[in-house]
Amino acid sequence: MLVERHGLRGWLAQRHGAAGAHVAQARKAPDQKGQIVKIAVATDDGLSMSAHFGRARAYLVITVEDREVVEREIRPKAAPHLEAPSHQDGDGSHDGPEAHARHDQMIAPITDCAYLVARGMGRGAYDRITAAGIQAVVTDIVDPDEAAIACADGLIVNLVGRLH
Repeated sequence: MLVERHGLRGWLAQRHGAAGAHVAQARKAPDQKGQIVKIAVATDDGLSMSAHFGRARAYLVITVEDREVVEREIRPKAAPHLEAPSHQDGDGSHDGPEAHARHDQMIAPITDCAYLVARGMGRGAYDRITAAGIQAVVTDIVDPDEAAIACADGLIVNLVGRLH
């Protein structure tokens, strides 16, 4: 299915609406042989993508080589959003020093990954992940393998309009 869409970046962005969407760029050209990319997917069960990054209990780290999933690994993830009634700092922000510390704690296990993919996340987490050198992606793709291959190919649509 993704092979049929290769090169149709405009169609993908249009499918998700022009406002608040863009196509994430792969770190290497998709046609390069030997391309190996690690993608972290927020998950609760190791099989499906979590609806929200901050509430996910783990990461499914998927290694893609030449458009094939070659490895899957479950990594622990701190989930302070599950442990506290509010994940906002005292001033109500998701972007203060306390929030930065929580986001950094959540990001630590995946610093070797090129992408972090979830079906939803807050703006503070998105910005902190990006600052860590990881491309944060919000998607409506529910299958982790499909999302990972789309990331590696540079064809995944990043639905940044869904950030909250």
